[in-house]
Amino acid sequence: MNGVFLDLVLCKLIYVLSIVADVPQRFSQLAVSAGVRGIAQLGNEIYVSTDSSTSIAVFVFNDGQQNFTERKAISFHQLKSAPRDIAASAQFQQLLVADLDAQCVWQAQRSLEGHWIVEGL
Repeated sequence: MNGVFLDLVLCKLIYVLSIVADVPQRFSQLAVSAGVRGIAQLGNEIYVSTDSSTSIAVFVFNDGQQNFTERKAISFHQLKSAPRDIAASAQFQQLLVADLDAQCVWQAQRSLEGHWIVEGL
């Protein structure tokens, strides 16, 4: 069931990305070593949460090379367990991370220096 669900999620994500960001369908290049819990997109970056880490994996699409490169993961030290899900707000350029243990949503926003600032909502 997880494989079917993941295929469905990836198909929907590929469709959305091909419309919104003109990102090619090369998701086989996204190397994620655990069960995927959530996928979000801001611009040319893909964010993936898994069931084995409190960090969010970051992949950026390299237009000239037609592939994805993994960047430094976003660490959520506030989380005690893996995030339940993630979402993105293109309008505010934020990631929203659902924390089941704390029963809250964490907001991550990039600072002017490029670092992620995490705050609770």
